[in-house]
Amino acid sequence: MKGPSVSRERSYETGDYPRVTGIAPVSGTDCPVPLCTDCHRNLHRHLEPVEVFRGIPYASPPTGNLRFMPPVTGALWSGVKVADHFGPVCPQKLPDISNETLALKRMPKGRVEYLKRLLPYLQNQSEDCLYLNIYAPAQGKKP
Repeated sequence: MKGPSVSRERSYETGDYPRVTGIAPVSGTDCPVPLCTDCHRNLHRHLEPVEVFRGIPYASPPTGNLRFMPPVTGALWSGVKVADHFGPVCPQKLPDISNETLALKRMPKGRVEYLKRLLPYLQNQSEDCLYLNIYAPAQGKKP
């Protein structure tokens, strides 16, 4: 479900570094977060609803002359940033599990099953992968 548009100012103490203060209007989604307390017995419980903000850029894309350089502050956006989908993941070599029989010769069955669940989330790969996904307690009651 579509969540509220928010504009909150947050201030963080960062130890020996200066205080970081920022304001970023974003729009996210609300959802309950399942928490597996004992996955082997299929006992589940849900945490309170959270606001989910996906794919928020925290630096300029590390491409071109920024490749292999420290992250550079990203460009500011105007208006509300819709943060409802995951950003790309950083490039990585994925194991081939298309032939399960061969895969089971190279790795335990539990790893193969884990990779089957994980691989759909790793398909969108790019060097432009400096994005945050933020999960925060939902603010206020819904009508």
